[in-house]
Amino acid sequence: MHRVLLFAVLASLSGCTMRIAMTEQGLPVLSAYSLVLEEDDTTLVGTITMLSDKLEALDVVRIREDTAFRVGRVIFDKSIEPYYGGIIKARLRPIEAEVYGYITRAELLEWWEEPLAREATRKAVEVILKRQDNRLKRLLKEKGFDEWESDGLLQLEGYDPEAEIAIYSMASRAVYEGNIQRQPILVVWATPQGAILKVNLTILNRILERR
Repeated sequence: MHRVLLFAVLASLSGCTMRIAMTEQGLPVLSAYSLVLEEDDTTLVGTITMLSDKLEALDVVRIREDTAFRVGRVIFDKSIEPYYGGIIKARLRPIEAEVYGYITRAELLEWWEEPLAREATRKAVEVILKRQDNRLKRLLKEKGFDEWESDGLLQLEGYDPEAEIAIYSMASRAVYEGNIQRQPILVVWATPQGAILKVNLTILNRILERR
């Protein structure tokens, strides 16, 4: 089991005006469950997250200034399949609230999927990384890492339909210092069409709880 201990540096790598912003918030999406659903049919827009191999949830995310928050998580009475990794618009009817303290269980009435340009987003991130290679190396060296080592895969973390922004993460290889795991992570904000809005670098430190 992992427990997040500390979040460190965030640095903007994209755009013409490159700036370094310091923050204590390092996760792509923070938990701030506050979604309250009416008893009648309602429609939510979000992304599918696998809570386990057999349990999936619709995550509802909202962006406030420079931080993204997961405000709701819904488990349906049936799976959304096939699912291609895009944006889900679901019409639902709540059955039971606070199933696990913050999860709502709902009847899935109908749903639609809108695609995300994930491949275009990934290629755009690669261009930014090549362009900012020296800057990225310097930032990593300052935090005790030799280099950026990643498989290049983008993990979808959430989508805010109000802001029309998709949030992804791209992880580099973690290093271990005693019971501390340290890992550089890129947090990518992009439009559904793949235009990059910003790319942040954060160093995530975790305590490893060994049994």
